[in-house]
Amino acid sequence: MKRSGDWTKIKWKAAAARQQYRYALHLATQHNSGSVHDQRRHAVCTLLVQFYTDIDSPVQFLSQDLRDNIHQISVQILSIYRALSAEALAANVRAWKMTPKFHEMQHLMEDQTWMNPSRFWAYADEDLQ
Repeated sequence: MKRSGDWTKIKWKAAAARQQYRYALHLATQHNSGSVHDQRRHAVCTLLVQFYTDIDSPVQFLSQDLRDNIHQISVQILSIYRALSAEALAANVRAWKMTPKFHEMQHLMEDQTWMNPSRFWAYADEDLQ
């Protein structure tokens, strides 16, 4: 964990972070009090699991059904995350920060989904930057 100004960050390489999505859902389920905040957090984790499950396939090109599903997941994740960010901002809590990477994620999930994203991710190049 690293502090950047008032924000706490978890600094992971993308490949390592990607492997934590199921554990994040486990924690969100275990710590779900039923509050609106907890339900939103759980929904984001559930949608991430759904996304990674959808692309966990050896196929290079995605079917139209999978492309449509990934597009819907993108819209839902960004909408829910935006609500979590607004909630934190209103409570003056430094959490759920929206970053430019969300815009990149949106393009990955909505515009580039004709090809399976897991077939062209370049995690190996991440260490070179």
